[in-house]
Amino acid sequence: MSWTPSDAYAVITRHYLLLSFGGSLGVLQIAAGLAGLRGIWLLPSAVATRWLGLAIITASVALFLIAPVWVEGPWAAGSAEADSATRQWGKAAWSELAGAYNVNDIHGGVSGTEQAVWLPMGFAMALAICLVSGALRAKRRGPVGDAETPDGLDGLKTHGYQSVLPRSWAVFRRDLQSEIGREFDGRRHRYGLPARIARLWRRG
Repeated sequence: MSWTPSDAYAVITRHYLLLSFGGSLGVLQIAAGLAGLRGIWLLPSAVATRWLGLAIITASVALFLIAPVWVEGPWAAGSAEADSATRQWGKAAWSELAGAYNVNDIHGGVSGTEQAVWLPMGFAMALAICLVSGALRAKRRGPVGDAETPDGLDGLKTHGYQSVLPRSWAVFRRDLQSEIGREFDGRRHRYGLPARIARLWRRG
């Protein structure tokens, strides 16, 4: 079967995105389980959440590595070790998995710069899944502990993000306004922003 670089790129980037998503989801679950951030757990138990994260990471890496065996791409059996320009389209052989993804970016492979784009995209998807799942669980379960909602990551220990976000945003706006006020108030703070600009102007 003939193929174009765009065909190879579509297959390989899909695999990279799934690896990034699964790896990020697993890391988030392990970190959330260790930190007690119930607001982004996928399971109701910290121990189960950590084990789930480890299982997701393991499965994601394994699936990424062996996917060419059952998914057609520019790694057909007998050609996966060849130059990427002369490869055939098909399923890879088990003995050639090590070189299956070794496709030059001009032939549809994924460059290092592009991989740096797919990783945060996969992380964003994983984070969205964690936040939505945690919010649904928190809505069914209700808050844990003190009824007052803390801000920041501490809030995710007892509440879902839908409760933490408004509180965190209010604290952020208050702190930002306070900091800006201090910077521009030259009468109260001799190192205020206008005073700094004036001193630099005089020195120039």
